[in-house]
Amino acid sequence: MAFLDLVSRVGLRARFIVFLALAFTPIIVLLVSTNLANYGAALDAATRDVKQMAEYFATRQSAAFHQARTILNTVRSMPPVSVLGGAECNRAMAAVAETNPQFYTVGVVDRDQMIVCHNTLTKPQRFGNVEMIERMTRPDAPEFNVGEFFVGKVSGKPTVIVSMKLPAIDGVAPGAVFAGMNLTNLSLLAGQGMPEGRTAAIFQMPAGKLLARHPPMESLLGSVVPIHPVLDTLRNSRSFEAGFGEGLGLDGREMLFGFAPLNGIGEAMIVAIVGIPRSDVVAPLNRSALWSFTICLAVIVATFAGTWWIGYWTQLRPIGRLRRTAHRIASGDLGARATIETWQAPELRALGDDFDAMTERLEEGRKAEEEVARSEARYRILAENTSDLVTSLDDTGRRVFVSPACRELLGREPDELMAGRPEDIAHPDDLPIVGSMMEKVRMGVPISGIQYRIIHRDGHPIWVEVGTKPLGSGLGAVLVIRDISVRKRAEFALANANARLLEQANTDGLTGLGNRRSFDTRLRAEVDRSLAESSDLSLLLIDVDWFKRFNDTYGHLAGDECLRLVSATIGAAIRNPREHAARFGGEEIALILPNTSIGEAVERGEAIRQAVEAMDLSHSCSDYGRVTISIGVACLHRGKGFSSTYDMIRSADQALYEVKANGRNSLRYRISSALKGQDRTTDQDANARENNFRRLVSSPPGE
Repeated sequence: MAFLDLVSRVGLRARFIVFLALAFTPIIVLLVSTNLANYGAALDAATRDVKQMAEYFATRQSAAFHQARTILNTVRSMPPVSVLGGAECNRAMAAVAETNPQFYTVGVVDRDQMIVCHNTLTKPQRFGNVEMIERMTRPDAPEFNVGEFFVGKVSGKPTVIVSMKLPAIDGVAPGAVFAGMNLTNLSLLAGQGMPEGRTAAIFQMPAGKLLARHPPMESLLGSVVPIHPVLDTLRNSRSFEAGFGEGLGLDGREMLFGFAPLNGIGEAMIVAIVGIPRSDVVAPLNRSALWSFTICLAVIVATFAGTWWIGYWTQLRPIGRLRRTAHRIASGDLGARATIETWQAPELRALGDDFDAMTERLEEGRKAEEEVARSEARYRILAENTSDLVTSLDDTGRRVFVSPACRELLGREPDELMAGRPEDIAHPDDLPIVGSMMEKVRMGVPISGIQYRIIHRDGHPIWVEVGTKPLGSGLGAVLVIRDISVRKRAEFALANANARLLEQANTDGLTGLGNRRSFDTRLRAEVDRSLAESSDLSLLLIDVDWFKRFNDTYGHLAGDECLRLVSATIGAAIRNPREHAARFGGEEIALILPNTSIGEAVERGEAIRQAVEAMDLSHSCSDYGRVTISIGVACLHRGKGFSSTYDMIRSADQALYEVKANGRNSLRYRISSALKGQDRTTDQDANARENNFRRLVSSPPGE
């Protein structure tokens, strides 16, 4: 009762201000919650952005190591390069170092840890990185290795050694070719394309040594970073995958981090990290929030002040006139109207008993009618002026309202579509989609993002996206239909462009055959298929004889044309889509022949050799006076003979080596122990092919 007594003494202006305060409270709460949501959304977007940037950065850094691998692979196949060293080998290393500034040093090391060939050293010297030697000479070591960070004894600069084994002799690699990476070059690469304000670094795990950074921090290069949020996460994680984190950066600022591992670097674990200052993300939001709250506060203060002033002039002064009007309303004079609004204040309570019962009924009816009218007007204005087609369905799925947008979308008048169903204008192929949608509509389930085609009056299909909103039990639903034809055309164009890019990424630009990446992928798949299905698989390694002499005599442009002609001849020998020809490296071309036995492979290879010789391309430095090829063949017989693609390639390569050692322009094959033990007496066709195969490989070239 004391509270009610206190309220009864509150004046009209004071009550009005209290009401305004209550009215502004939801707005203030909404403003605060919106800003908090914006903060969260901005941080989420920045986290996704920095993670994607880290993956892109890791790809670019991986490319530097992939390039180093490609160069070392080329260097180890150069004739002067071997564990024997010598002046020719030193000059070759010097030429490689001069043309590849990403390397400080380039050389060859043997299994005794001696540098036998180097771009700057003239005498053999012991290799300083013992751990690297042990790693790259292990029998099970990968072909390409990346070492730990150290300061090179020869260059005197911080570096990371990358190496590749030299070709094996009797199954053992005699040594390796190595190069010292220019870490400054990696730092410069880190800065290329990096947006302003971002930091980028690469670390060697698990120690956490800093290999490169943008902006540069030379004093920390090679240092172990003991405390870092991302490195701590990676050290404690069992997986080595892309992700994101948050914490203090090397410069002491609060950062959002994205990280991703470098790929294709052997056993080494190197991670790329990209950071963005948290302040850069939230600063615009802070300014926006400050402006929002300032404007809101100004509006509230102005409203309160105006209310205080208006309350006097619009409430208190008309009280006398209001009392006279109230008596007229109470007596039934519905034409009488008050000149001011009434509020439940002490000054107005005496008038309430006279007209409350009547005015409440009139006011409730009027407000209900006005609300219905406003709602219907808003709905009709929205439906008639939007470019989306809006239709309303009854509980049987028939249209009871169609917006005018149907003229633009379908070329039809609203009356033509009334009482029809969505299925009537759907494309025949998309009727199952529409049927499923209507089933959910009948169940009262809201739907969004349904895409299918509808038919225009002139017969052409239109892609649309449909959303439905149930109106309640037995009341039907509202469908909003949007034209997305332009978006779908863009999606189809993007899919086609991606397909063309994939084809270009797997094609060698010079020969038009597959590149090394496509060869590795196809051979791995065919070997797996042969092992699983116990089917035959043959591999031909083809090398253009004395190709270096050809280049030296006729020039590289003529050499390129020679490779294109030879590649075209080999490509013409392909008989089905599963057979695949690819440039293996330099002047070597590989041909994968699924479901092909050793005898068939020899026949196919000899036919290719004869076709190339028949081109009669002049080669004055060849023993045969024209361009010829040598072929090495390896075969999986009924899925047996080799356990990996590496073994199969090595076997074909050994056969090719034997051809080169015995005069070239011929074909040799290697038979695995599994193939030698097969019983050939039950297959007359196989016996005939085998006899023909032995005649071909034993005949002199040109016979």
